[in-house]
Amino acid sequence: MTSTPTPVTPAKHARPHLTTHNRAQGHSSVAGAAYRLGLKLTDERTGETHDFRKRKVGEEIVRAVTVAPKGAPAWASDPQQLWNRVEASENRRDAQLARDYRVPIPLGLTDNQAGDLAVDLAEFIRDALNVPVSVGLHRDADRDSLGNVKPDHLQGFHAHLYFPTRPLAVGAGSASEAGEDGGDTGHGFGPKLAMLSNRKQSAAWVESFNQRWAELSNDYLHAAGLPQVFDHRSYARQGRPEMPQPKMGVAATAMERKGMTTARGDVLREALAMAEVHRRVRVATATARATGAARKPLAPAGPSAAGHRISIPVLAPVPASRKPEQPRLAASIKPRAVVPRARRMVRTGAPGLKDTLAQRVAAAGGGAKSEADQAAVERAVELASHLDAVLQTFAAQLKEHDHLVEQARRAQQYALDLAHRIEDSRKKRERARQAARDLTALHPVRIRLSKSGLPVKDPTQAKLAQAALHDRHVQEDKRAHRSLRVTEGVAWEDVKVARAELDRRKANLQAVVADLAARDLPALTRVLGFLPDGPAAWVREALEGSASRPVDGAPKSDAGPLEVPETPVLPDSAITPRHPVPRL
Repeated sequence: MTSTPTPVTPAKHARPHLTTHNRAQGHSSVAGAAYRLGLKLTDERTGETHDFRKRKVGEEIVRAVTVAPKGAPAWASDPQQLWNRVEASENRRDAQLARDYRVPIPLGLTDNQAGDLAVDLAEFIRDALNVPVSVGLHRDADRDSLGNVKPDHLQGFHAHLYFPTRPLAVGAGSASEAGEDGGDTGHGFGPKLAMLSNRKQSAAWVESFNQRWAELSNDYLHAAGLPQVFDHRSYARQGRPEMPQPKMGVAATAMERKGMTTARGDVLREALAMAEVHRRVRVATATARATGAARKPLAPAGPSAAGHRISIPVLAPVPASRKPEQPRLAASIKPRAVVPRARRMVRTGAPGLKDTLAQRVAAAGGGAKSEADQAAVERAVELASHLDAVLQTFAAQLKEHDHLVEQARRAQQYALDLAHRIEDSRKKRERARQAARDLTALHPVRIRLSKSGLPVKDPTQAKLAQAALHDRHVQEDKRAHRSLRVTEGVAWEDVKVARAELDRRKANLQAVVADLAARDLPALTRVLGFLPDGPAAWVREALEGSASRPVDGAPKSDAGPLEVPETPVLPDSAITPRHPVPRL
């Protein structure tokens, strides 16, 4: 398969992650291989047997295979021999044993396609580093990090590419196993792959692995007839404004899946709620714009005082020489294209239409008998149909703005609560440490005896354990607090954007109401009686604002009921507790 170009706007997806397993953290490469391949392997160095056969191949583990370089000995493809040789080749207690390259697999691929993708990537790493690679393709868990059940279409695969930190030695399996010179360990492996041990040097290699992963993912998606949306670069390198989700960690994820709430889980829930709010705002804005564009304006849209284009119907002012009851329509609209529609609505009640403002006005005026009354009702129906559109868009934007403000204030309050909890944990930690110091002063002999190895209990042990527990709580909450501060800042920035859009629509509403009033004030007054209290107040306030506008037509920006609360610009101290929290 040939490589396909990276799309301009890729979809959101997880990205690969490279980790190192070492003995200092209690890792065993034999145990790691057994877990990833779903096998029963015995660690000859420790005598332990690691049995993961309950993870059945074909169900939880979709594919398990070990690929070796060309010309490698047979043991390089046998997990039992391969990983025991890896363990035997390392002597240090803190030796780096293996590296785990965990890659997500695109959704929509079959089991065979996902397995082939993982093997292709493993062969790329094998050829680049001259190492054997154990491939374990796993089916994703049926629950997400917060314990929610995933729908079937979101449950995909991920692959573990597990390889040693040393390449195969030249001539491995023959003379090199005798321990000859040349950097061989005596077990078929050469010197360490030092370029992956240093973060700066490994960046280029990891970048090449990630790039190959993205290329293969797009190739397999193209072959499956799916959109090619994978990109190995971060959001920042792509120039995208998205913030990565807060990381949960293995322990917090396990607790959440068991039904226990955690601080990290709460932070992730807040971030997901904010992301949903942002999505709803974008959808509502796009829908409102599409709805406005679909309506035929009665006059060409003109620029507002703020420089925006008004896309709702704008009626021309009434000349002094014309009678108020004879409306002047825009030159681009013929009278017979509008008046008959309003007349039909008055006479028939517009069957089949939704209960719009124009329909309510038409139904109320359906009993008009004289020509003058009927003409007045028709003009009121016209004005109602124009006013209804702008009121709907304004109400939708106001609702979204208020929802964003509520979400941002919730994040702010949670940050305050978290800061108070940090302060409380620090106080408890200090009390425990002080109690340990007091016990040290009261029982110096017992403490010396306990440290000398005699069976005497250290009286400070319990207090020190409490202090360590509170310190762990402090550190966890501080990390969650920093992440929440970032989320809160993004939320308030979105509120500012929503407020600017709301101010624009408010100016739009004032301009429309002013034109409708100039068009036919009695008809507009009649329409007001059919509006609910809230929209009626908006229209009246817009009338007052338009009446007090300067000559140049710039609308006032501080009208009473239409004014939304100011979005606070939070200083860095805005979410600190009332009592200062001492730094560690």
